[in-house]
Order: sequence, then C-alpha cells, then structure tokens
Amino acid sequence: MLKIGVLCPYSSIYPNLHIEFLDGLRLAIPKDYLRKVEFYQEYIGQGSSGSVRNAIEKLVHFQRVDVLTGFCNYKVIDVLLSVISNRNVIAFLADMGEIVPKDQIISNQIFFNSLGLWQSEYALGQWANEQFKQRGDGVVCMSLYEAGYHISSAFTKGYFAGGGRTLETSVIPQQRANQAVMNQYFQEYILKFKKEHPAFIHALFAGQEAIDFIGMYSEMGLMGEIPLLVSSHMASQEILERIQGAKLDMYSASNWDISRDNEENKKFVKLYLKAYGRMPNAFDLLGYETGMALTSSFPSLMKKDFSELNKLLGASTLRTPRGEHLFNWNRHESPQPVFIEKVTADKGMIKKILVDQKPKVSFYNAAIRELGAKNVSGFLNPYLCI
Repeated sequence: MLKIGVLCPYSSIYPNLHIEFLDGLRLAIPKDYLRKVEFYQEYIGQGSSGSVRNAIEKLVHFQRVDVLTGFCNYKVIDVLLSVISNRNVIAFLADMGEIVPKDQIISNQIFFNSLGLWQSEYALGQWANEQFKQRGDGVVCMSLYEAGYHISSAFTKGYFAGGGRTLETSVIPQQRANQAVMNQYFQEYILKFKKEHPAFIHALFAGQEAIDFIGMYSEMGLMGEIPLLVSSHMASQEILERIQGAKLDMYSASNWDISRDNEENKKFVKLYLKAYGRMPNAFDLLGYETGMALTSSFPSLMKKDFSELNKLLGASTLRTPRGEHLFNWNRHESPQPVFIEKVTADKGMIKKILVDQKPKVSFYNAAIRELGAKNVSGFLNPYLCI
C-alpha cells in the first residue's frame, strides 16, 4: 500500500478546504491505483510551526506515510525538511502562491503545486501600468491580513518593472471580528478615493471583506468610474455569486478559471460535476493536479523509488487544466501564461472576458528573487486559512 498523509489547515472562509482538496486528489487517481492507497489526514490549525511539526512527526513516525501532501506556508517548510530529510518520504505541497519561495526550500524531496498568486499579481501590475499610466498614479488598498504576504509586493514589483513611477499603498486597520467596523473603514476609504480620483484602485481582501468591499464600491458609484483591479480570489465564482445585485466592472489576473477553454480543463470540470454535483474551485484544482502528478509517477511511488520520481517530475511538465504545469521551482521556464480578464456582472449575470495575457514571471527574475530573499516577516498560515 501507498500511504499518503494530508496536512489539513483550518479556514473560516473555506470550511471544506481539506475536503475539496481531497475530492480533487481522488478524482485524478484511477480507481485501480486508489485501491492501493491509504489516506491519513492530520489537522494543522492555522499552520503554526509547532502545529505543522506535530502533524508531520505523527504522520511520518507513527503512521509511517510515504507521501506528504496538503497545504503548507513556505515559511514553515524548514520544519518539514527537518523531519523528512533523513527518511524515504516525498512531499507534494499545495499553496495559493501567497509567498515567493526562497532558495532554501528547494529540495529533491519536495514538489510544489502552487496557484501562483504572486505571479498573477506581478502580471497584473505590469498590465496596470500599461493601461493606466497616462491617467496618473494608482492605489493598492488592502487589509492588514493581505499585507502579511507577498501578494501586494509582487503587484508593486510588476508595476514598477513596467515603468510605473509612483504607487500609493493604503492598509486598512484590521477589525475582522466586527463587520460593521470594517464596513465603516471601507466607506471612509472609498469616499477618499472618490475625492482624490486615482488612476486605478487595486483591492486585496479575503472572504466576507472581499464581498463587502466590492459591493460598497459599486453601491457608492465608483464601479466604472475608477478602474477596480482585484485578486483572483476576489474574482472567483464563489465570491462573485455572493455579491447580491451589484453591477460589476473590474479586472483580475489568474492562470486558471473554470471557464478556461482547453481540453484538460473542460474534462476536469465535467468529471467534477459528475462526481460531486458542483463546480470546482481552486482547492479542488490543486488537489486534482496533485493527483495527476502522483498518478504519473505511481509505479515509482509504489516501489518507493524516489530517485526515479525526481527524474520524472523534476525534469518535465504535466498537461493539467492550467496547461503545461511545473511541480519544481528549480526551473527557469514558466510555460503557463497569466490571463488578464474583465469581470462584469449585471442582474446576476457574471461574465469574464479575456483582454490580455502575460508570460508568467520566473522564480529566477531578479526582482522576485530579491522579494523572496529579503522579506523575513509575515504570516505563517497558508493564505485564506484564517
């Protein structure tokens, strides 16, 4: 049997995150292979170093797993490596791409399946400069939570790489437990933007805050007046469907959406609908792609031949719902583009229109390497796991 240990974080925004990841994982593995697999789930709370270490030690030392997967912030990868470095264990870790990886996390025992938020944000920053530089300076507006990751910094790097000169940053005080207070902050900031009329607003919020900000931006008449750029999370189907009655006109960047028109993606969405009766989200996708990676190397995994597995996944790409996909950061090429989309909604009808695409910035880009190497602060929990 192949034993797979799954790191399961807590998320109030996506309470079923670990279930969705496992749904995608199982869907990608053929039934003949699934019969030879045992799954062991371990709760890691919000992903602190101590919680991650306890979970990994239990999975590795007690459950004797062969493979570790699930969600883990790059800032605690050293904890994982300290446990598995002298053991015949391989890790396939998933993340939203909130943190730029450091060189230190590159190991032949770890493969990464990232949604690449920092790459999407870098591309959106480049595009924002191209589109709005004649109108003046823009504003990045976010909560304290988003400020604890590399998402806004990657946007800024892309903006300045494209020739941008000045970018204002507004960090809204955090009162997550009090929605009324947060909405008061939103109203104050939106009135400020309405008065100052910047070239664009790039908003970065999560969960209910994302819903409230977009709804209020529309309600207060800025939608269509001042261009609104949002993260791929804020433009996700599950967020947009909860914004009741708002007329939307905004832009976002991502490397995946359920509407993406390629054969692997259409196959994935069709299989998922048939198996689970709902549309997949990003966590389902990350599980599915991880399952594809495991399936592609299953014979090597069953033989515990991880040197062969490294040859397979370390030197090649897989065709996934996102296109040709890498599971190894230690590669120069980035085959997938980032898609810039216009997101509109009127009377509940949501549309996403492709307006541009950018090459995905490489991990070896000098500005990106600097961001990953010099930033030592920030949150340890995986993004959206709050």
